[in-house]
Amino acid sequence: MFRWLAASLFRLSGWRTAGPSPKALPKFVLMVAPHATSTDFFVGVGARAAIDTWIYYLGKKELFKPAPVAWFMKALGGYPVDRGRTKNFVESVVDLFKSKKEFRICITPEGTRADVTELKTGFYYMALGANVPIVFCAFDYGRKLVYFDEPFWPTGNWEQDKIVMARFFDTVYGTKKSWIRNYLSQS
Repeated sequence: MFRWLAASLFRLSGWRTAGPSPKALPKFVLMVAPHATSTDFFVGVGARAAIDTWIYYLGKKELFKPAPVAWFMKALGGYPVDRGRTKNFVESVVDLFKSKKEFRICITPEGTRADVTELKTGFYYMALGANVPIVFCAFDYGRKLVYFDEPFWPTGNWEQDKIVMARFFDTVYGTKKSWIRNYLSQS
């Protein structure tokens, strides 16, 4: 029922999805950009319902308070992250991948809605450690389009792989450009 409602609201508000659906992949890290507004959460929940694929997400622990909000956020697939205590967090997520037959998680590696020149790399090392692909997912606000790309398998060479990511997101209207320009200037 909720999935139908979320997908309907997503479409009624003019949004649509495009690109290869990651639905058939049992495990992946979904890299979403840009993280520009608090509306991203609702667009993401709607897109997830529209492609009929359960994808968990990470969110700062402050979003999971008070108790009724925590219940709602977790019911929607949220995992709270204590950004002050992330020492073994990547390993914890890698263990989740290894312990489950199916596990998909969404991460916004900008880590904030503010413009950044560097991405947080935890998502990359989660995918690498769990031996799962990264699916690039762009929120194109100009065209109200959530675009999925083909699965990308990280090579272990962050310096080269971040350029591949930047090239994909550079084609998307509304994507924050600082980290993209920074990475492309290094190529």
